[in-house]
Amino acid sequence: MSQSRIEDTVEVICQRGCRYVNSLLADPQKLAACDDLDCLDERERGQVIEELRAVMAVYQTAGSCDI
Repeated sequence: MSQSRIEDTVEVICQRGCRYVNSLLADPQKLAACDDLDCLDERERGQVIEELRAVMAVYQTAGSCDI
């Protein structure tokens, strides 16, 4: 998978908002049920999850998103 596809998946998930992303990261069952990750293999899912964590870390530091 290309890096742009991973970035596109992160963008789609992030467009749903901070609360949605936080709920995915906090609940493995929600993460497993996330339709946006269905087309990815395990390695790619890991990359998307790490990118989501990095994005949320920026929001947490900036204080602009309810964590």
